[in-house]
Amino acid sequence: MKNLLIRNGTIISPTDGIKFEKRDILVLHGKIYAIGLNLKEKIRKEKLLTNKEFEIINADNMYISPGFIDVHTHCYKRKLPTGMDSDSIGIEKGSTVIFDAGTAGPSNYYDFKKKYMDECKTEVYSFLNVTNEGLNILNESTSLDVINFDKVESIVEKNIEKIKGIKVKASKFQSNESGIDIIKKSKQVAKKLNLPLVVYIGEYPSYIDEVMNILGKGDVVTPVYGNSTNGILKESGTLRKSVINAKNRGVLFDVCHGVDQFDFKVFKKAIKQGLEPDLISTDMHIKNMKDVNYSLLNVINKIMELGISLEKCIEKVTEYPTKIFDLHGNKGRIKIGGEGDFTIFTMEECNDIIKDYNNNELVLNKKLRLQYTVKSWMKSSEVYRHGYENTIIN
Repeated sequence: MKNLLIRNGTIISPTDGIKFEKRDILVLHGKIYAIGLNLKEKIRKEKLLTNKEFEIINADNMYISPGFIDVHTHCYKRKLPTGMDSDSIGIEKGSTVIFDAGTAGPSNYYDFKKKYMDECKTEVYSFLNVTNEGLNILNESTSLDVINFDKVESIVEKNIEKIKGIKVKASKFQSNESGIDIIKKSKQVAKKLNLPLVVYIGEYPSYIDEVMNILGKGDVVTPVYGNSTNGILKESGTLRKSVINAKNRGVLFDVCHGVDQFDFKVFKKAIKQGLEPDLISTDMHIKNMKDVNYSLLNVINKIMELGISLEKCIEKVTEYPTKIFDLHGNKGRIKIGGEGDFTIFTMEECNDIIKDYNNNELVLNKKLRLQYTVKSWMKSSEVYRHGYENTIIN
């Protein structure tokens, strides 16, 4: 459908100063044409379209956000046993934009790009893994022997519009010396390319303080809130000094929820001490797809219950990634002339008891439920319905 009218939805777009305001949105040829009240009457009066030339979503009792951006997924299905195809973890889960977090490396980037960036409806960007084969090697980044930094630079320079960061793993499988050498060299290359270094610390190396000390403004640490002796918290429960210093330097921290990387107690302790995440992501792959409801909304449900407002959560999956990774096309916003990308959801009262991977319990009092994903491109808009049957009227 080329044109779309979304009626009576509650818009949350903090960047544009629209916070919980009930409005209509008219999208013509993939771009936001108008935001206001009773836009159907505007269409009639100005003879913009005939009734057959646009589709209507009745979004009463629903929230409309700029299209969600999930900055940590694994969408190179052919090369990683746990990888998924882009649309199944993107548009079908409510995210109009996703990032592949290093599943592909220099030697297979073009295969990944052709099959899982260029041939899908979800918009896909990449953090290029420094390891030649990316995640095709089980414990990547464990040796300089599997890294060709000249090739990394060459691939990035030819694909700078789609590659938004350099991915490296700080792994417990590395020796301290080899691990730090790889991180240092990766940082040098990222700096030369004017890209952030995205460091995965999910395996919690013993040299985590040294890793933090290497990172600078705009670099990303992911995941953050797991429970480990080498994690962000010391045994006393206080933040490591290196983590505090990194935060003060402008290093960014990403939730990267995953299967076993998000501990409720660690998160609560960390945010009380000022380490609120800059980014919220899923680390979506086949293992956490066993939960059919797993999505960015699912992660936001937990984070809201743990103390961060819906408005702030929306910023961390729309405005912030857009600015941090310099995305084009007015993503992360709902403004006239911008792209017609939206995530539309409801909020329901509930009393659900959920557990993290360490069996810590959390009672959810509210949860978000995905209803529609709208993705616009090539002067057209496509609507993906996830619920609320019979709400489309013409």
